Amino acid sequence: MLNFNDLFAGEGFFKAANYGLLILCAIVLFMIGKNFLNTKITKRILLILVLADVIFLFLNLIFKGNFLIEKDRTYPEIFRYLETLACSAFLWKMSLKSKSQMLASFSIFFILLFIDDCFTLHENIGFLMSGTAIATAGSNILHVRSNDVGEMAYFLMLGVFFLSVGIYSYCKEKVLWNRSVAEKITKVMLLGGFISVGSDMVNQMLRNTVIAHHFFGLFQSFSKMLFLSLLPAVCMDLFIQSKNISQQASETTMVSN
Repeated sequence: MLNFNDLFAGEGFFKAANYGLLILCAIVLFMIGKNFLNTKITKRILLILVLADVIFLFLNLIFKGNFLIEKDRTYPEIFRYLETLACSAFLWKMSLKSKSQMLASFSIFFILLFIDDCFTLHENIGFLMSGTAIATAGSNILHVRSNDVGEMAYFLMLGVFFLSVGIYSYCKEKVLWNRSVAEKITKVMLLGGFISVGSDMVNQMLRNTVIAHHFFGLFQSFSKMLFLSLLPAVCMDLFIQSKNISQQASETTMVSN
């Protein structure tokens, strides 16, 4: 049987390989993320945000302390807070312009994500739910901590609630452009959530190995940073497009009059 501890023996080698893979992830995300964007300025913004994430990754390696990307309330975490608030601001501005309840609900969702991250709600609720029979059973089946099962249950309930609100407001939404905004943001969020939750589960299942200790925990935090850098770029891109559409509509109205 393959022993991961023997395979990745040597701290220096593993760190170099680990950070090399994470930088490759950043490049891949930028190449994929560009396909979600339609304006030059937002592609440049995405590049700047991804480069900022890579800089934080190296500061995490060199200085640790307030630059650790796996800890709460560090500089990388504060940077993520600002990105989440930027998403909410762009969506709220669009919702006011188009009077869309659906876009307003998306904006509120990002505010709640900010509150959850800032006050570590999912960790606290996961801890409170860890003693329940469901969390214990899930822990035995999935071979993860009962805290993690509690966190997954919390995110599942939150997801079901916002999915219900989203589907209802989507069906009520009459403006096709607003629907396309919701579809694009949802695709990015689902992709980021799938990678983040998946890496966390693999990390817990392999928690006694070197590869899990050094790679998956860091990968989960860094992938979250990358996708939170893509989201404000996507929101800004949609905001710029919505302004252009409104301006073109106004010019057309003026010409017809």
